[in-house]
Amino acid sequence: MKYIKAKDEEIDGKKVAQEEILFDNIRRVASSTGINTVLFRHSDVFKYLGEGRVFGYIKARTYMLKMLSALYYPEENLNFVYEGNPLRKVIEYLFRGANKFGLLPDDFFDTNGHIVSLDASRFMAGLETNVYDGRTIKNKVRFGEPDDCIFNQEIAMFVKNILNYSSSDSHTNEDDPYIIEEDKKEIFFGYVLQLCHVIKWLGEYINSNPDIKTNKSKIKIIPLPAPSTTITDIGKKKDIKVVEGKVVEFPSIDSLIGTECNIMYHRSGKLTCGPYCKLDSKYSPMLRKKAILKNIIQNEGMDMAELPYIVTEIEIVQ
Repeated sequence: MKYIKAKDEEIDGKKVAQEEILFDNIRRVASSTGINTVLFRHSDVFKYLGEGRVFGYIKARTYMLKMLSALYYPEENLNFVYEGNPLRKVIEYLFRGANKFGLLPDDFFDTNGHIVSLDASRFMAGLETNVYDGRTIKNKVRFGEPDDCIFNQEIAMFVKNILNYSSSDSHTNEDDPYIIEEDKKEIFFGYVLQLCHVIKWLGEYINSNPDIKTNKSKIKIIPLPAPSTTITDIGKKKDIKVVEGKVVEFPSIDSLIGTECNIMYHRSGKLTCGPYCKLDSKYSPMLRKKAILKNIIQNEGMDMAELPYIVTEIEIVQ
């Protein structure tokens, strides 16, 4: 649209300068643009996102702008795809911002620079969190004293729920993103708005605690207790692990196959079938259903101390 100077006009018997008419036209066109309206409605969110801001990541700003534009102006975003990936990625950018300001230790980044999001959220919620050297737990960390935390209870709950909803594979699985059915779009946008609140809350927290050196000094390293030994039955080998100073004996794979378990979320946020078996996140629509364990393999991941097995095949109980 071209904006050109015009002669002064008389409106309702009053002479109006052409500059005022020009500015009024510009304001009218700008206010009718969906993106500008979103930026105005959520200016208290976007002031923390983007280059030169608390969370200096343009992609985080872009993800939020696209999701909120689809919420307010669906007719302008007919090809919008409801995915878990952008939700989780924005959370990861918030964690990167927290790390930049000394509020999250480097321990929660792997060798490829990926964030262990659930562990990062546990740490910021004030919980003692495992730090790994490869697959071995080398120590625990927490923020401040036992009752201290960065996230309050409400924010910790929002972050954990968003991570659970958006799928644990979203940050790495680019070729097969976690797609959300359109008939659940209200749930999706509910989490988008919760994420707005998290951004505002954490942005203000960082503004109130900007001293990196002071923040880093509050990161406490907690050594692991010395491992103990246990004598098992003569001639029998049992799967025994030391978890937080206690000897834990897990049932064998053979004894678990064929058993019936509930599909639920573990306290770590991972999807499980029973107390010992991790389950792929693609089964999340089956949450709270009963399933028979058909095939199980050993878990060799960083969470093997809590969930020693992985279920690769289940049968839903009708």
